[in-house]
Amino acid sequence: MRNNRKSILFSGRSLIILSSILLVMLAGCNRSVKPESLDEMIAKALASADLISVDDFKHLSEHHENFVLIDCREADEYTEGHIPGSMNIPRGTLEFSNRISNRRDFIFIYADNNERGALAAASLKKLKYKHVSLIDGGMEGWLNSYPELIETGPEATGQAAPVEVEEESGGCGG
Repeated sequence: MRNNRKSILFSGRSLIILSSILLVMLAGCNRSVKPESLDEMIAKALASADLISVDDFKHLSEHHENFVLIDCREADEYTEGHIPGSMNIPRGTLEFSNRISNRRDFIFIYADNNERGALAAASLKKLKYKHVSLIDGGMEGWLNSYPELIETGPEATGQAAPVEVEEESGGCGG
């Protein structure tokens, strides 16, 4: 009978220890991962960005033709004024755009300042584009240095500017 009691006590202790270990393991697995804040995302993107100054980009653009220049601002911002030769691919649609496809192209990207541009550059790097540089200071930097070198209007792609269409009210067919 004594051996039986020891077996039961030992089994009870083992069960308590095993349960405790299991609870600790489950508690460790249930840690929630806090998502990055926007400020943290921007700081991380800026830290990893390959920057080129406005002056260096201007010099490069005057002496080389084999590069892609992306303005990642919204279409209305682009229409108000952009760096000559740039194409508009808004930041929110950049990852889905078919307008850039060669991952070996030299890509220069800008927005109004470095924040949105850095996020766009980081996205392209994640998509395995090899040569992506952020124009330091973005459109603000370009305007400060070269206010005479600004184009306005929609892109010269041969496509007409988007036409605004008013929605009709009245439900089905009317």
